[in-house]
Amino acid sequence: MGSKVHLVHHLGADELHRLYKAATDATERTHLQIIWLLTSGRSAQFGAEVTGYTPRWVSVIVGRYNEAGVAGLGDQRQFNPGSQRMRGIRLPPQGTPDRCSTKTSDKA
Repeated sequence: MGSKVHLVHHLGADELHRLYKAATDATERTHLQIIWLLTSGRSAQFGAEVTGYTPRWVSVIVGRYNEAGVAGLGDQRQFNPGSQRMRGIRLPPQGTPDRCSTKTSDKA
């Protein structure tokens, strides 16, 4: 990853710094910190080192910010579609004993 990245101007460094300091969610706060550092002239490598993120993940965060602004930052897992339901697998009703239990009896 190159030292400099291209950021679409959504907010200035002062506003990003204010949002970064006010953020209560840890993921959103770290993402805002990265964008604030980049907007302040720091390199992407520096942002990765300071936050413990990989340079690849910093580039993903920059892409999200460029595309959606601050709304693209933070934990986005709630938008994942989830996995497909497995076909042919029947789960026992809740409250029934588990026949596949690995517990051993206490009898000697």
